[in-house]
Amino acid sequence: MIQVKGTVRDIQATPLARVKVQSEESGESALTDYRGTYTIKVKDNGRLIFSKKGFADKTIEVEGRLMSVFKWLKVSRYMKYCMAIGLLGSMTLQAMAQYTGKVFVDENRNGLLDEGEKRLHWVSVSDGLNVVQTDSNGAYQLPGHSRMHFLFITTPSGYKTDNAYYYRIENGRTEYDFPVYPCYGGIQADGSHRFIHISDTEIRGKEGNQAWVDNLRDYSANEKIAFIVHTGIFVMNRD
Repeated sequence: MIQVKGTVRDIQATPLARVKVQSEESGESALTDYRGTYTIKVKDNGRLIFSKKGFADKTIEVEGRLMSVFKWLKVSRYMKYCMAIGLLGSMTLQAMAQYTGKVFVDENRNGLLDEGEKRLHWVSVSDGLNVVQTDSNGAYQLPGHSRMHFLFITTPSGYKTDNAYYYRIENGRTEYDFPVYPCYGGIQADGSHRFIHISDTEIRGKEGNQAWVDNLRDYSANEKIAFIVHTGIFVMNRD
């Protein structure tokens, strides 16, 4: 038996915690820590099984992958022995693709990904628990989870979504594309911009609210505001 150490990461090189690492022969297992690292004893010609909910299981042969080092351990005043420690390096787990899609620039604004339309890299997409970024093809994969209700993106700089930055999950549907549109209003060439933060509007009922909305819209247009952030209590609780 040798002691094996290694690290488990996802496809974006983020360390994965609580991955179960198990010896196929002995059944002995260990969990990765917050840094994605683990230590386990295994036969030098054995196999390790890596598993985590939401990720595809992976089995590897230990033999031929080890970079062996040696550590002297003192057993008593008169005797020492040498234990081999195998270093497996970094192991990558692929998320199970329960939900997939693409983020793209919808040039003709038809809501569909058409040939020739630009696909956006490095856009963050989330299922409320897991966060991934789109690849060079604008594509993402998310495992989902038992309590999820939405998929959503972080709108990339220089674009807007016309408030379509999220989807409510529909039964039987697993593919969700996110169209975005160029947005240059209020954003300077160097990326600087102005925005408004409003809070605790506490709107009562459905009538009598248009005036302040119109005033806010006019002020934003006059001051070349890039966007508005609304936080706090939107409406009165009893309404």
